[in-house]
Amino acid sequence: MAVEEISGESVEEKVTEEITKEQQKMNELMRRLIDANTTLIVKVAACDCRKKNTCKVYLQSQEIAKIIDELQELRR
Repeated sequence: MAVEEISGESVEEKVTEEITKEQQKMNELMRRLIDANTTLIVKVAACDCRKKNTCKVYLQSQEIAKIIDELQELRR
């Protein structure tokens, strides 16, 4: 018997069964939100605006980037 098997089921199958459809939907929405925000942050960071230090969009993007970084660390 392989190490990853539990009663004939793989660990992955066991975990998948325990995740509800609502949790799967939430995970998918979180992934999409992170992807969209990451794209926004990259675009804002690449902007050559002279007023980045006082720009509310830029400063808010920095906060979003910090949160995304934490979420990605949890996903690993």
